Amino acid sequence: MSALVTESAAHFHREEDRMIQVSYPLAAVHRDEHRSLLAALQAIVEEFKRNRQTLDEALLHDLWEWVNHHVTSSDRAFAEYLAPQAPG
Repeated sequence: MSALVTESAAHFHREEDRMIQVSYPLAAVHRDEHRSLLAALQAIVEEFKRNRQTLDEALLHDLWEWVNHHVTSSDRAFAEYLAPQAPG
Protein backbone atom coordinates (compact mmCIF):
# COMPACT_ATOMS: atom_id res chain seq x y z
CA MET A 1 0.00 0.00 0.00
CA SER A 2 2.83 2.41 0.76
CA ALA A 3 4.26 1.79 -2.71
CA LEU A 4 0.84 2.49 -4.21
CA VAL A 5 0.72 5.85 -2.43
CA THR A 6 4.26 6.73 -3.55
CA GLU A 7 3.70 5.70 -7.17
CA SER A 8 0.31 7.41 -7.32
CA ALA A 9 1.80 10.64 -5.97
CA ALA A 10 4.59 10.54 -8.57
CA HIS A 11 2.11 9.85 -11.39
CA PHE A 12 -0.20 12.64 -10.25
CA HIS A 13 2.72 15.07 -10.00
CA ARG A 14 3.76 14.34 -13.60
CA GLU A 15 0.17 14.68 -14.79
CA GLU A 16 -0.31 17.96 -12.91
CA ASP A 17 2.95 19.34 -14.34
CA ARG A 18 1.66 18.58 -17.83
CA MET A 19 -1.61 20.33 -17.04
CA ILE A 20 0.29 23.46 -16.04
CA GLN A 21 2.44 23.28 -19.19
CA VAL A 22 -0.63 23.27 -21.43
CA SER A 23 -2.68 25.71 -19.31
CA TYR A 24 -5.42 23.18 -18.67
CA PRO A 25 -8.36 25.19 -17.29
CA LEU A 26 -9.52 22.42 -14.92
CA ALA A 27 -6.07 21.73 -13.48
CA ALA A 28 -6.96 22.89 -9.95
CA VAL A 29 -10.08 20.72 -9.81
CA HIS A 30 -8.14 17.74 -11.13
CA ARG A 31 -5.36 18.34 -8.60
CA ASP A 32 -7.92 18.41 -5.79
CA GLU A 33 -9.24 15.02 -6.92
CA HIS A 34 -5.71 13.65 -6.78
CA ARG A 35 -5.21 15.08 -3.29
CA SER A 36 -8.44 13.45 -2.11
CA LEU A 37 -7.40 10.05 -3.38
CA LEU A 38 -3.92 10.35 -1.89
CA ALA A 39 -5.39 11.35 1.47
CA ALA A 40 -7.73 8.34 1.39
CA LEU A 41 -4.90 6.00 0.45
CA GLN A 42 -2.67 7.42 3.17
CA ALA A 43 -5.46 6.96 5.74
CA ILE A 44 -5.72 3.31 4.71
CA VAL A 45 -1.96 2.87 5.09
CA GLU A 46 -2.06 4.42 8.56
CA GLU A 47 -4.96 2.15 9.55
CA PHE A 48 -2.95 -0.88 8.41
CA LYS A 49 0.02 0.25 10.45
CA ARG A 50 -2.10 0.71 13.57
CA ASN A 51 -4.31 -2.35 13.32
CA ARG A 52 -2.66 -4.65 10.80
CA GLN A 53 -6.02 -4.64 9.07
CA THR A 54 -6.53 -6.29 5.68
CA LEU A 55 -8.29 -4.83 2.68
CA ASP A 56 -11.91 -5.83 2.65
CA GLU A 57 -14.02 -6.20 -0.47
CA ALA A 58 -16.06 -3.06 0.20
CA LEU A 59 -12.94 -0.91 0.50
CA LEU A 60 -11.45 -2.36 -2.68
CA HIS A 61 -14.75 -1.74 -4.46
CA ASP A 62 -14.82 1.89 -3.29
CA LEU A 63 -11.22 2.46 -4.41
CA TRP A 64 -11.94 0.88 -7.79
CA GLU A 65 -15.06 3.01 -8.24
CA TRP A 66 -13.12 6.18 -7.44
CA VAL A 67 -10.26 5.35 -9.81
CA ASN A 68 -12.60 4.20 -12.56
CA HIS A 69 -14.70 7.37 -12.26
CA HIS A 70 -11.60 9.59 -12.24
CA VAL A 71 -10.13 7.91 -15.32
CA THR A 72 -13.36 7.86 -17.31
CA SER A 73 -14.31 11.45 -16.47
CA SER A 74 -11.48 13.74 -15.34
CA ASP A 75 -8.62 11.99 -17.12
CA ARG A 76 -10.71 11.59 -20.28
CA ALA A 77 -11.54 15.32 -20.24
CA PHE A 78 -7.83 16.13 -19.98
CA ALA A 79 -7.00 13.74 -22.82
CA GLU A 80 -9.65 15.39 -24.98
CA TYR A 81 -8.18 18.79 -24.13
CA LEU A 82 -4.75 17.54 -25.23
CA ALA A 83 -5.96 15.85 -28.44
CA PRO A 84 -5.93 18.97 -30.67
CA GLN A 85 -2.42 19.74 -29.45
CA ALA A 86 -1.04 16.29 -30.28
CA PRO A 87 1.54 16.18 -33.07
CA GLY A 88 0.63 14.57 -36.33
